[in-house]
Amino acid sequence: MPCWSCMYRRIVLCACGDHSAVMSTIESARAAARAGTREWAGLTAPLLLPETRAAGAGRLDLPSVPLSLAAALPAVYALKELAKDPANPWAYGAAAVAVVFGFLFVRRQRAVAEPLMDLRLLRSRTFSAALVILLVGMLIQGGIYLFISQYLQTIEGLSPLRSGLWLAVPALALVAGSLLSPIAARRVRPGTVIAAGLVPAAAWAGDTVVLMIGVTVGFLGMAPIGALGISLIAGSAPPERAGAASAMAETSGEFGIAFGVAALGSLGTAVFRAAISAPEGVPPSARESIGEAATTAERLPPASAAALLDSARDAFLTGLGVVGTASAILVLALAAVSAWLLRRLPPIGADDL
Repeated sequence: MPCWSCMYRRIVLCACGDHSAVMSTIESARAAARAGTREWAGLTAPLLLPETRAAGAGRLDLPSVPLSLAAALPAVYALKELAKDPANPWAYGAAAVAVVFGFLFVRRQRAVAEPLMDLRLLRSRTFSAALVILLVGMLIQGGIYLFISQYLQTIEGLSPLRSGLWLAVPALALVAGSLLSPIAARRVRPGTVIAAGLVPAAAWAGDTVVLMIGVTVGFLGMAPIGALGISLIAGSAPPERAGAASAMAETSGEFGIAFGVAALGSLGTAVFRAAISAPEGVPPSARESIGEAATTAERLPPASAAALLDSARDAFLTGLGVVGTASAILVLALAAVSAWLLRRLPPIGADDL
């Protein structure tokens, strides 16, 4: 579904241009559609779906919600600000705030009878290992997808539609890998399936064709993380805590994608700002990103514009290389961790499971 949603937006951009009003309308329509769908589901679900309620289930722990946000949001802010200025005291202050509220959040989860996040589930080796693997895997996917999308449009100069077509290939590979992974896990241990897929997933480098082949192979290899990871997380929890386990898996995946965009995006941005060499008289904003550099170049004389764009492209490719290398190291480390921590799990459907 995300693949076709991405394609739809890029087709509209090609037809209407990259205008904020168009994107605002699209996003407003999508938000309204999602809201309407949720409302309809909320009305019909009680009638169509049988309810399964855990015995003694309590209410939502409302104080834990702001505590979790107070821990996550300052952490993301600190990452973004440190990429701009490593000496920024506000960034370190935000990081300290994130640590304090993170500690308070964890302490509350251990104290209340019905926590927002049941940390007792982490006592299971399979559960905690699968949760970390899912988190880091989604982190890598989110960051790589961000940079590949920027690369296709800013470096290769592809239209939104053509870049969307390129990005549809790894998305389809991810779908195919997700369908094949459970089949493979019936004959091979799940940890081996995940680790074997992650090893070739480290191969993203080269020109556009080679790069997209590498990303496609990478997404195909990382598919077992989502397909098997959520099953392992839900299956390793007690039946009465299956709902909480599934919620933690979903939260881990979504947070991993968001944090990957923030963390790897900040890493690439920091490298870009350190590598770019702008001509004299160019505003400091041109050093912020390759998009800002391209916008600034439109207002410069031809010679200065060409020099700025060349430097921006080289700086972006340097940042992409650093992000790709960091992602490859993470993927290989994740493969080793997966093979080790999940080595005792039998194939899915085995008698001793």
